[in-house]
Amino acid sequence: MSENKSIQEEIYIGVDCHKETHYLVAIDLRNQQKASFQFTNTKKGLTSCVNKLKALSKKAHLNIGLEGAYGLGKHLAKYLIEARFEVYEINSALTKSRRCRTSGWSKSDPGDALIVAKILRDDVNQLPKVIFNNANEAIGKITKLRQDFVLIRTENLNKLHARLLELDPEYKQVGGKNIGAKSTLNFWLEYCDNHHDKEKDIYKKSILLCVKTLVVAIQNCDQNIFNLEKQWMIMKQRILKDYKPLQASGE
Repeated sequence: MSENKSIQEEIYIGVDCHKETHYLVAIDLRNQQKASFQFTNTKKGLTSCVNKLKALSKKAHLNIGLEGAYGLGKHLAKYLIEARFEVYEINSALTKSRRCRTSGWSKSDPGDALIVAKILRDDVNQLPKVIFNNANEAIGKITKLRQDFVLIRTENLNKLHARLLELDPEYKQVGGKNIGAKSTLNFWLEYCDNHHDKEKDIYKKSILLCVKTLVVAIQNCDQNIFNLEKQWMIMKQRILKDYKPLQASGE
């Protein structure tokens, strides 16, 4: 940990991150291996890893590099930073380049972790530290969900257009040119309600049912998008007042 940095040797730790299991290798400046183990990407596994590193940090200052710190290694990175370790992001392009330059290297998880550790050892002063901005993460999740609903809405509008063409090739002259407008959607919803039970042709009856279902789905998307945008504004005003990025102390 940072308070030991001035008096103890430097250890460089590389972690190859996966969905279920992470692989860790620790080396010193002389390339001697100080630790090597694997652990699960679960609360129990991450806690065990942190405890082992805390024990190792009593004898040396630890520099920890993760490939995929904002992806598969995100939970591990947060555990390590909360435990006050210094964590660095190792870009996958760097590890790929180092692999290509390493003669006799063969693909393996411990081998990848060793590559990460060596990159960290050689370039620690140039590598970016991992920092989590909880405010941006929270807003980002809402933004992503809104984008998902916008995509679903667009897909359903295209399907609605196709079904209305089957119902009436000149449907825009009947219900309005802007198919996604609130008034147009309400028109077709009322139209389906008024004609579905009266329609004798089973094919047209099925088209009316499809049109109504798609209109309702689009209206639900509109409501979800509106709610998310409203909550986005409320959350942005609240959390951007005094958010604190998650990073190791002693910077």
